[in-house]
Amino acid sequence: MSDEKKDVNSQQENVGKKGINKKLIIAFAGMGAVIVGLVIALILVATSGKKDVDSSASKAESGS
Repeated sequence: MSDEKKDVNSQQENVGKKGINKKLIIAFAGMGAVIVGLVIALILVATSGKKDVDSSASKAESGS
């Protein structure tokens, strides 16, 4: 009977380890997607942000 309990415990530990590994992989994939999104947003802001700032600054100067 103690052998059966050991088998059940080892199976539960194996299932737990597999679940943790899958969760870690999903978490890292999610973090990677967020980082890629932030980099793309940074590039878009860096390239188009200068035009917006320049045009708003010129509007403010011409308005006054």
